[in-house]
Amino acid sequence: MESSKQSLILLPGFLCDQTVWKQQIEGLADLADSVCMEWGPEHDSITGMAQAVLRSAPQRFALAGHSMGGRVAFQVYRLAPERVTKIAVFNTGADARPAGAAGEDPSPLFDRCGAVPWLCSDGTIVSTGAVVFAGTTIGARGIVGDQACIRERVTIGDDVVVGRGSLVENDTTIGALTKIQADAYVTAYSTLEDNVFIAPCVVTTNDNFMGRTERRYELMRGPTIRRGARVGGGAILCPGVEIGEEAFVGAGAVVTKDVPARKIVVGNPARVLRDVPEDELLPSDAS
Repeated sequence: MESSKQSLILLPGFLCDQTVWKQQIEGLADLADSVCMEWGPEHDSITGMAQAVLRSAPQRFALAGHSMGGRVAFQVYRLAPERVTKIAVFNTGADARPAGAAGEDPSPLFDRCGAVPWLCSDGTIVSTGAVVFAGTTIGARGIVGDQACIRERVTIGDDVVVGRGSLVENDTTIGALTKIQADAYVTAYSTLEDNVFIAPCVVTTNDNFMGRTERRYELMRGPTIRRGARVGGGAILCPGVEIGEEAFVGAGAVVTKDVPARKIVVGNPARVLRDVPEDELLPSDAS
C-alpha cells in the first residue's frame, strides 16, 4: 500500500551526516518518510550532489538543507522544480560562491532559482532557531542571534547585531553598526539610525490606542532613534518619540516625549539629567 506520508529528503552540511537531522527524523516520523543523503568523495560539486539527490529521490518530494545542504537544495530546485513540493534551508547562504568554486557559476543562486524569500549579504550569520521573514534584507557581516525573529519588510544595514531572543517587527529600518541586545523588542514602523545601541529587554511601542479605534492606523508609528543614541536595559519608548543623536536613555526609563540630542534622561517619566560627556561621543566621521 502506498504511503500517505510526505517524502522528505534531508541534506546535511559539509562534513556532516544524518546525526544533524536525528531529532527531525524522529519528530517527523508520523508525517514524513525522511531520507538523509550521505556525501562521499564522488560528490565533488554542488551540481553533482543535486544530481545524486534527483537520482535517488521519488518523483515528488520535499527538501530540507542545512549549511552546504541548503545550496544543494537550491540546485535541486533549479534542475527539477516540478519535482520539489516544498523547500526549507537552515544556516546557509544564498549568494554565489567565489568564481571557480566547485559546482557554482557566477550568478547568485537566488537569481537562478527564485526560491529565496529574504536576502543577506556576505559574512552574515543567522543563528540556530532564528526566524527571518520574507521581504527582509540584511547587510554584510551581521549577526542574527539564536531564537531572534525579524519580521517582513525590514531593512538592516551592515555590521548589525540582533541579539538572542530579540524581535524586530515589520517595516522597520536599522542602520549600520547598530547593536540590539538580547530580548529587546523593536516595534513595527521604527527607525534606528547608524551606531545605535539597544540594551537587553528594551521595549518600544507604536500604538497609543492599544488596538482601539480606527484612528490608530493613521497615527501608528514606532520610535525614531538617531545616530549614536543609546537606550539602557529595560527602558520603554512610547509611540512616535524621537531619541536625539548621541542621546542616552537610562536603564528602566519610560520615555514619553522626545529626547534632545546629547542629553542623558532617566526616570519615569524620563527627564533630562545632564549632558552626555564629551569623551563618550562618537567621532564626527564614525559610520
